[in-house]
Amino acid sequence: MHRRALILLVGFLLLPLFAALAGDWSSARSDFESAFRPTRKAAERESAVAAVAFFDTRDAARLLLSGVGKVDRILAPMIERKAEVDDQIEKYLGGQMFEKELRLPAEAHAAVKTLKRESGRLQEEITGEAGVLAAIEDGLSSMRDREAVKYLYEKALSGGKTWKTRQIVAAALDEIAEPASVKYLVRALKDKDARVRMTAAITCGRMKAPEALKGLLGMLKEKAWTVRSAAIEALGEIGQKGAVGPLIDQISKEEGRLKEDCGRALQKLTGQKFGSTEDAWRRWLEEHKSEYGGDDGEALGGHPVGRGGRDGGYYGIPIETSRAIFVVDVSGSMAGEGRSGVPKIQSAKNELLRVVKNFAPKGAFNLIVFNDIVKKWKDRMMPANKGNKKAAMNWVKDLEAASSTNIFDAMDLAFRVAGMGATDKNYGLGADTIFLLSDGSPTRPDGQLDDWEKIIKAVREWNRLKRITIHTIGIGDHNAAFMSTLAMENGGTYVAR
Repeated sequence: MHRRALILLVGFLLLPLFAALAGDWSSARSDFESAFRPTRKAAERESAVAAVAFFDTRDAARLLLSGVGKVDRILAPMIERKAEVDDQIEKYLGGQMFEKELRLPAEAHAAVKTLKRESGRLQEEITGEAGVLAAIEDGLSSMRDREAVKYLYEKALSGGKTWKTRQIVAAALDEIAEPASVKYLVRALKDKDARVRMTAAITCGRMKAPEALKGLLGMLKEKAWTVRSAAIEALGEIGQKGAVGPLIDQISKEEGRLKEDCGRALQKLTGQKFGSTEDAWRRWLEEHKSEYGGDDGEALGGHPVGRGGRDGGYYGIPIETSRAIFVVDVSGSMAGEGRSGVPKIQSAKNELLRVVKNFAPKGAFNLIVFNDIVKKWKDRMMPANKGNKKAAMNWVKDLEAASSTNIFDAMDLAFRVAGMGATDKNYGLGADTIFLLSDGSPTRPDGQLDDWEKIIKAVREWNRLKRITIHTIGIGDHNAAFMSTLAMENGGTYVAR
């Protein structure tokens, strides 16, 4: 049989299969468009995303990316409405601290109860949409079709219309690990949006791409501390000799946690443990010029990195930052006795008072406490001078334990406070570390049990571009799975007390 005839015969025999697949794709595409209508649920959108990703084609990749803008348009009114609801709750409470019985007229008390229910519903919907964005990234990360992957780095990463589209593609390419994508990721290190540059840097580091060395070194000069943080981390990962000298120089230019980040990156590159002590690193480099002062492109072996510490830290977790937010649970269960026989709320207050008193004088800090509602000490990060420390300590002394455990809103507020200055030239305006203390499982503003895995997904989305280290302290009968996962995924330490 001639080859042409054989091909026609095979095609004829497979025609029903091709038709079925075409029909499935048509159905998946239609379901996807339908699922992204505002009236549909986030779970339906996640299912539609998974169905489209299954096809692993260029068209599937393009369709998935179209979902990013759709989610943003769905999220915007939800976020705006939740802010309005939470502001109304705050106005009703009129600045009251957390008493067991709120001093409100019956009508106002009923209004607050209704608003809390609405806030809880909106919170759940917002976390659901964060899960949809994560599903889109996972779907893109699973693609292996040559044309689909090529489309991602040649078209979507290089010319995506929105920063979030380009950023999600840069993150997805980490899992795909396509060597040909490296040159496009290197180009993305100069993207007009800092958030894309950060993600491209992290991906280059995880792919251990030596081609990124020059671009990453250039990012050390950027004004935004979050961009510099991403570059420092990536330089430690790619393992090139040419990064050693510049990272030592960078120690003198940074403050707080970024100094420690430089030390950890250098330890990973060299195996030496000088922390953020610039003089020790310079002396060591002078003695090892022949080994570490040569070819910029020469690779180094990786070395394990430990965490240093000083001053006893916060519940034993080293405080390696001068820009921190302390988020503390003051729910009703905190009134119970801890291991020491002292009420957990009192132990937590004592520890917080000690840390505030000893916090870095040239640093900045803020305090957030939560039960069913959330309160911040100040609207922004405050200089850690004597006057502010005294005021914060007086605020802490008046705290009482009552009601439930609204961790989602507490972390949301912490990220908003921490984000001030995250992409600003003034590092001091923001925070780079959050300490979360809790003794229970997350609940919604209306007191109903919250889905902690959705909170993890939401934080994952918030922190993708904030570079915040999150340490967690679990007191008593807490949700260990939640607290340990939150710390592990965000570069922090989890302790149980």
